[in-house]
Amino acid sequence: MPDKLCLLVCSYFQREVAAAIEAEGWDDVVVAAFPADCGRPPTGWGKLKRESSFHGEFSQVDAFGSPCIFDLTDPPAGMENFRLHKIHQCFHLFADNNEIDSYIQDGAYLITPGWLSGWQKHVKDMGFDEETAPEFFNEFVRRLILLDTGVDERTLQQVGEFSEFVRLPYEVVPVGLHFLRQMLAEIVQEWRSKLSEEERAGMAVEAG
Repeated sequence: MPDKLCLLVCSYFQREVAAAIEAEGWDDVVVAAFPADCGRPPTGWGKLKRESSFHGEFSQVDAFGSPCIFDLTDPPAGMENFRLHKIHQCFHLFADNNEIDSYIQDGAYLITPGWLSGWQKHVKDMGFDEETAPEFFNEFVRRLILLDTGVDERTLQQVGEFSEFVRLPYEVVPVGLHFLRQMLAEIVQEWRSKLSEEERAGMAVEAG
């Protein structure tokens, strides 16, 4: 099996992870994505395996998710190289947990470029139109907060359009990719260290 690492994420965040990989220069790491169903229905092991296998074989696959993977436990046979990172809020990928949680507790509706790029479809899929969407969102939301990761130059225009549609003010928080890159760097380093240990152990067995 090749010494490659796959970072498997929701399609909403694929561009951010791809940008982080490119910025770090990790030529032994790739990103794959599973559909952004947000747990409806939950993402099963079969879907994770299928989406990662489209990109080849890997010595390790690290899958990230929130409610979409919460029901998954130990990997089934043939998927022992998969590791799950269950995140309480998907937005915790981009900023400190306390910061994200404080926004939510203050009545903010958090959005990211990936979701925002298709907001019209998402609103329609939720069963709302230009009359019912503002009523729904204004019942429990005080403002919109865009966590701007900087991966899409259309984002500022799109958040303005969504804000006007649901009749809520918005704020842009330029989170960038620093927090995500730091988290992924730890995972990549741990994986590389594991490979080195396994290689040294193999050499020792051959020498013995």
